[in-house]
Amino acid sequence: MGSTTRMQMARYELLADIAAMAAKVSSKYGLSAGAAAKAALSMSSELAANWVGQVFVIPKDMRWRRQARDERIHAEFTGSNHGDLAQRHNLTVNSIYKIIKARSQRQSHDVERSELLADVADHAQFIFESHGLQPEQAETAGSEVADALADAWGGQMFCVPHGMSERWQELVTHIHTASADTSLCALSAELDMPQVAIKKIVELNIQE
Repeated sequence: MGSTTRMQMARYELLADIAAMAAKVSSKYGLSAGAAAKAALSMSSELAANWVGQVFVIPKDMRWRRQARDERIHAEFTGSNHGDLAQRHNLTVNSIYKIIKARSQRQSHDVERSELLADVADHAQFIFESHGLQPEQAETAGSEVADALADAWGGQMFCVPHGMSERWQELVTHIHTASADTSLCALSAELDMPQVAIKKIVELNIQE
C-alpha cells in the first residue's frame, strides 16, 4: 500500500462503516455470514464507483424511511385530499399539512441530500436481492442501511476522486491478507487508520 492522506483515510473509514452496516442489516434479514460479507463489500465498492467526482454532505437529522414516506405523500397530494392521505398513511390531518408545507419549502441542497440516501437505499436493495433476500426484505434492509449512514455520518462532507473504488478494493484485499499475521495495532500504524475501521474490514473477510 502506498502513502495515504487523512482525507483518503476518512473515505476508507466511511466505506468500511457502510460495509459493516450492510453486513449487519442483511444478516438480520437472513443472509449467511459469507453472503452478507460479499453483499456488503460489493455495495461499498459500487457506491464508491457511483460517487466518483462528487462532493456531498451526508444528510444529518434525516431518516430515509420517513423521507420516502413524505415523498409519497407529496406525490399523492392533489391539493385538497388531506383527510384521505391522513387515513391512508395513519397520520393526523395536521401532520399531513405539515409534511406538504415542508416539502414545498425544501431547498435544493435538501433534495440532493435526500437523493444521496435514496442512492444508498436503492443500491443496497438491488445488491441484497441479488444475494438472496426477498424484494420486500431487501427494500426494508436498504432503508435501514441508509438510516444508519445518516445517523453515524450525518453532517460530514466527502469528495470521491477517480479510482477510489479500485483503491478501496486494494485496501480491503491488503487488510484481509495482512491480518493473518499482523496485529490490528500494527496495521493501524502502517495505514494511519483507526483500529475500529480496520477491525470492521477484517470481520468482513469472506468465509463460506
